[in-house]
Amino acid sequence: MALLPLCCGAVTAGFMCHLFYFRLGEHLDDAPKILLLSVFSPVALLNGLTVLGYSIREATTVVIVLWASFVGGLWTSMSVYRAWLHRLRDYPGPFLARISKFWYVWQTSDLKDYKHIQEWHEKYGDYVRTGPNEISIADPDIVEIVHGGRSQCTKSIWYNIGFPMMTLHQMRDKKMHERRRRAGWDQAFNVQSLRAYDDRVVSCTDMLLQQILSLAGQSVDVSKWMTYYTYDVMGEVAFSRSFDALKTGQAHFAIKIMHQNLIPLGLFQHTPWLLHIMTKLPAKMMPMTKFLEYCESCVAQRKSVKPEKPDVFHHLLREPFFGNAHDDHQLLVGDSRLIITAGSDTTAAALTFALYHLASEPALAEQMRSELFSNGIDSAQVAKPTALQHLPYLNAVIQETLRMHPPIPNGVFRDSPAQGLTCGDRYIPGNVTILTPTYVIQRSPKAYKQPDSFIPERWTTRPELLINRGAFLTFGGGASSCIGKQLAYMEMRTVLAKLVLEFEIKFDSLEDGQALLNETKDCFTCILAPLHLVFSSRKRR
Repeated sequence: MALLPLCCGAVTAGFMCHLFYFRLGEHLDDAPKILLLSVFSPVALLNGLTVLGYSIREATTVVIVLWASFVGGLWTSMSVYRAWLHRLRDYPGPFLARISKFWYVWQTSDLKDYKHIQEWHEKYGDYVRTGPNEISIADPDIVEIVHGGRSQCTKSIWYNIGFPMMTLHQMRDKKMHERRRRAGWDQAFNVQSLRAYDDRVVSCTDMLLQQILSLAGQSVDVSKWMTYYTYDVMGEVAFSRSFDALKTGQAHFAIKIMHQNLIPLGLFQHTPWLLHIMTKLPAKMMPMTKFLEYCESCVAQRKSVKPEKPDVFHHLLREPFFGNAHDDHQLLVGDSRLIITAGSDTTAAALTFALYHLASEPALAEQMRSELFSNGIDSAQVAKPTALQHLPYLNAVIQETLRMHPPIPNGVFRDSPAQGLTCGDRYIPGNVTILTPTYVIQRSPKAYKQPDSFIPERWTTRPELLINRGAFLTFGGGASSCIGKQLAYMEMRTVLAKLVLEFEIKFDSLEDGQALLNETKDCFTCILAPLHLVFSSRKRR
């Protein structure tokens, strides 16, 4: 068999495959099929050649040569196009990043994604090409353009991970997302509903205080206890049931499984097609299966009871979305996963970093106490959510914590509109993925003076330290902003106020907080490194 003509044909086929398929449109949903085709087409060709009378050795040689030629043609076309012909070719960034996202995955395999992004922006500037069709933009002015209420950007293909399992967070169609928010979610988090959750938040907070009181004078890993607290709150608020993590002092198995699943998300979040393939693996091979089964049981159990007080699912169950029982049930299971994870890990991270700063700078806690006392709040018993809502300094400490330590530090992805967009004097082409790196933007000297210093007063008495207030991106923006924002604030105010009223907060003798700052893993949300603090009971005034 003359291999040269066949090799030329295979190389040409590789070129054509890139130019007329992979270069155009989205292919995440096709990824499992492409993988199967890549595996079985050489096998089928090998089998066909042996049927035609070729020896195994000859057939194997032909298959290897043709397959290598095809893949070589595909990757050559892909590499040349991405490196020198792509519409993002003029944007600076690591050279290998423009060829393949696998380079990015390799570079961020230490799960410190946001720190690498920060380093690249320090080296290349506010606009960095971080992938073949991806650009990271740290210019604070991009926030309103990409995430504002009038933005024409759309959620990227990243949000299709796990399809057909869907949550509110993953809905890419703006009209569908808006309709879903109105179908129960807005009611579940409006002012009236939040007031109905007050008692549950206070009850969980008091349980947390009891546990910390029992450990007074001892080393306490607050990373764990804040996680226990926020998971218990979300269980109570969403399903009218607790995970009992605070009561037992142990992580619920669902928490453990969820954190196990965050590791592959952190590793491969920049190759969503690979994550999508992983979701198609047999259920027994996927740790996520057990977590989804637990979510399913939470939904089923919640459907079977009628709590005395409304919870989140009270509103979601009243508003069927698709109009058929199966799809509505699957959506509820997906949304239960969203509630448990997004509503827990994020708030736990914020609380832990806030406590780090309170231990680092005792004057912060003193000023918080002074504000509480001046408003007649002199004990944990009277520190109710409604009484804490409008305290400027307490809110400023929380706001500054969220600025410096956003719980989703790497940010989120959006696709530019077909016509492209302009930020200042920079034109971003259409149909490219834009990363707005929250951690980097919220420490930009273009947005904040002394950006690496923890100064709560920038939100109260020193507004001159704010250059671009719109650069605050922790809760997103526009129609896709975090719907649980006010609940998160309620939890943070209540916990921090009660803790500073009841305890002096210091580092453990062997703790300096550096592990939390440097070893916390970025897995979309954070997997917190330990933070060991000592809580000592305060004398009453």
